[in-house]
Amino acid sequence: MSPDSTSARASEGAFLLSLDSELKQDEGAITRAILVQSLFSRRICLTDSQLIDSPALERFFRQHWLELKSEAETAQELTRPPMLGSLSRRQADIAAVLDLMLTPNPRTGLPTYFSRLTEEQNRDLRNRLAHTTNADDRREVMFSVAGGPSRGHISRATDYFGQNPLAVIAAPQGSQHATLFSLVREQLAILDEPWNRRWMDSVDLAVRDALLREIDSNTAAQSRGRLHLAIYGGNPPQYYRGEIQPSSPGAQDTQRHSWRHFINTLYNFDLAQRYSSTPVLNSRWFALPRCLPSDEMADIAKLEAIGSVNITPVYFDYLTIPFVAAVRAEDAFWTSLERLEAASVCNDGLGYDLALKEHLRFVSSKFAEHLCSVGRRDLVSEKAVDLWERKLERGAAASSLILAGVGLWHGLPWQTVGSLVVGVVGSVRPFTVIARGLLGSVDVPSPKFKAFEVNLGKALKRSRL
Repeated sequence: MSPDSTSARASEGAFLLSLDSELKQDEGAITRAILVQSLFSRRICLTDSQLIDSPALERFFRQHWLELKSEAETAQELTRPPMLGSLSRRQADIAAVLDLMLTPNPRTGLPTYFSRLTEEQNRDLRNRLAHTTNADDRREVMFSVAGGPSRGHISRATDYFGQNPLAVIAAPQGSQHATLFSLVREQLAILDEPWNRRWMDSVDLAVRDALLREIDSNTAAQSRGRLHLAIYGGNPPQYYRGEIQPSSPGAQDTQRHSWRHFINTLYNFDLAQRYSSTPVLNSRWFALPRCLPSDEMADIAKLEAIGSVNITPVYFDYLTIPFVAAVRAEDAFWTSLERLEAASVCNDGLGYDLALKEHLRFVSSKFAEHLCSVGRRDLVSEKAVDLWERKLERGAAASSLILAGVGLWHGLPWQTVGSLVVGVVGSVRPFTVIARGLLGSVDVPSPKFKAFEVNLGKALKRSRL
């Protein structure tokens, strides 16, 4: 098959949706997601806000710094991408990113609101920043308010991404969020179709109209912050580490919160698409508006068995950065990954399935060797990992693939089973391949171990099913 002109570029890596600053981040889930996805993608793509405003990611850098530094040095020597990649507006200079976030916005006159800080800390930060005159002073104020570890994190992240040019993913041309508003308008038009509009009440319609007015008022300086303001009429409640602060105005307005989550979903997918990265979900997502036909999503999913592969499962208990780095250092890893990418770009479903099986065998064989090296030969036992294909039938529901992808994973049977999910959405058909039973834990039986990786594919390429 010839490559699809709209998706001819291979993915730059995995975009972890669960690192959104307004989600309650689980450090263990984030760590597992980084390690697992690093075995199935070029790199983990990290944004400015994720690098600066994610306590879970900061702890990951701090606890694994020596291993990450060694991994980055090895990748540089081999002229390969390291595990982590920066989508930053300032490339490898993470300190310069912090400077941007602390500089007052020309439109609002305020610096970025940090969800890692409490409302009181944010007020203190803004009051003290008002008396600073240069970037160095602003950084010192931030480190004082956020605590000592934040200074070290900025330094470590800058060092990591500065070691290797392949750690930096080139920024898209044009305005930072020049495509966000057009995507939101497109999705609002879908919701305005009669079969979706019937589920909207007066609050939903008021929010929709407010979003459209905000989009029409100024197409420059596009941001989700502006859309949040529109949803709440100018005074949105604030988040602290994944929870809306009860003292915030409108904290109990759950219906408007769900519209905010809808905007967050589109914002993340827009950002992932513009950097040619693949959205991956490894934790619970936001609660989306009830007017979206999420209950009907399961009806459009066709789960079909496409075979199995006998391999040793990957146990999280023994999944480490040195192991992942050693696998990524082998030429065979990149050759296998390139086959997966080529099949994805060409919309070759059969070729992708075959390449995935080979990649699973390769990763599993290396993990079996790793288990032997750490004295756990008893865990080396091949098991049948079932492969399933989940298809989204076009025309079966009046919703976008973005929302279908987010909504569908909730009800699938592998949610509580150790599974890796990888997906492709091409010009011919969207599909997701599920490797059920690949991931597990030695200490916790897999049926009770909630480990799931959901790759939502390039759903952004389509606006309708």
